[in-house]
Amino acid sequence: MKSIYFKCTALSDLLFNAALSTEGNLTSLDYIPGSNFLGLVAGKCYADADPLEALDLFHNGQVLFGDAHLAMAGRRSYPLPLSLAMEKGKQNLGKDTAWVHHLKQGAPTQLRQQRGGYFDVVGNYCKRVGKRFALKSAYDREKRRSKDSQMFGYDALRRGQSFVFTVSLREGAEGYESLIRRALVGEQRIGKSKSAEYGRVLIEAIEQVPADFVFADSPVERGDAAAAASRTLVIYAESKLCFLDAQGIPTFEPDLSTFGPQLKGRINWAKSQLRIYCYTSWDGHRRAPNARRDCLDKGSVLVIDLEEGTSVGTLYPVVGAFQSEGLGRVRYNPVFLEADQAGWWTFKLRTPVPTAAEALQRKGTALRTASPKTSLGQLLNRKRVARERQRKIASAVAEFMKNRAEHLACISPSQWGQIRRQATLASSVEDLRDALFLELPEGKTGKNGLLMRGVAAQKYWLVQDRKPIKILQGTLKKYKSLGTAYCTKLAATMAQSYDQKKCQDD
Repeated sequence: MKSIYFKCTALSDLLFNAALSTEGNLTSLDYIPGSNFLGLVAGKCYADADPLEALDLFHNGQVLFGDAHLAMAGRRSYPLPLSLAMEKGKQNLGKDTAWVHHLKQGAPTQLRQQRGGYFDVVGNYCKRVGKRFALKSAYDREKRRSKDSQMFGYDALRRGQSFVFTVSLREGAEGYESLIRRALVGEQRIGKSKSAEYGRVLIEAIEQVPADFVFADSPVERGDAAAAASRTLVIYAESKLCFLDAQGIPTFEPDLSTFGPQLKGRINWAKSQLRIYCYTSWDGHRRAPNARRDCLDKGSVLVIDLEEGTSVGTLYPVVGAFQSEGLGRVRYNPVFLEADQAGWWTFKLRTPVPTAAEALQRKGTALRTASPKTSLGQLLNRKRVARERQRKIASAVAEFMKNRAEHLACISPSQWGQIRRQATLASSVEDLRDALFLELPEGKTGKNGLLMRGVAAQKYWLVQDRKPIKILQGTLKKYKSLGTAYCTKLAATMAQSYDQKKCQDD
């Protein structure tokens, strides 16, 4: 089976409903379902495709569109296994000891299951994918205002994050690779509310896959004879798993032949760690929901006790129903579920453990932006730039007030008022510097700067070997990029903080 890797970058917030319900606040999944990528290709290719090609591409499981999980340093990530447990009260996964449930020996009696989050091959771990909440309201077209009692919220995946997904081609379907690439690569819209402010993504093909991009196959997946003789088989759900019985009804107790034709044994429910997830997908073509699907959730771990003398044989990498939409991915005896003799988890996570939001902020991810063309867009862009500038000025003034203000605390408000007036009149930082600090040589006619002449200069600025004047000059030079507005704000803040009683006592 050939796999093609793609990177999907969110150019706007993305919304993928965790439930079909439309009441109340709508929470998004923390990944992008593979059905969205199947829908992109179907929307562009289905109408013109040959019936047999359409059957291969979208219906009979020859082409499998995987879910997109959060990318960490460009690598593909995996859902955290539900078989990990930590002592109650200790929640720093990667720093505190974790036990593998089906292998633990002598562990504390009070253990807490670790749920949620993603990790990659080298141990990067993200506990929460970055999301952004927005409050919305239904619109009343007749009254041309928001509808009464129609408020709701969207908890969407935050823009700027990248996700990695695969498209797998079974034997005989390799010829569809170029068609799939053309349909997927580029700027696309996916998810809910994609005709409004949500859903804009950029999809790129990953041509060169690094060696540490994904986990290597385990010995049992490679068909190693010694591994095949093991009495236990651990099955990790990389994606949701949906199993159907002989009558086509969803079941949570799969037959072992689902995973391999030679498997014989039983599921050890006491050692397995499962969570179920029930959902109803939406068919955009029919504009109607499909039948409900009952699944084992991502990260679930099944432990199989094999019959003595049986061989594992061939194992299927994708199992169950709805494989084309991203369901059914499994790993057998994965290396990241190994433990020592006491049952301690041996896979090492990197610490500290940041959230996706923190990681995104640290990285300073820059989105592709286009210059607005309309008058409204240009106006909003100017307001955004001005608001960001005001934030930087306020932050710079706050830093000065914390670290340097005490040296200038007893300068009178009237003196700060004159400085503020000069900053308001100055056309540039250079003009302001001359207006405040200009000092002419002896014998040259003209007027010195405001702070270099008169009684106020001798009383406030030229004392202590000119320390006050040097402090003000230094901060104006440091924040030159903020213009004269920084000096205006600083002077106003210093005047308000003046404490007459304290200065008189000093």
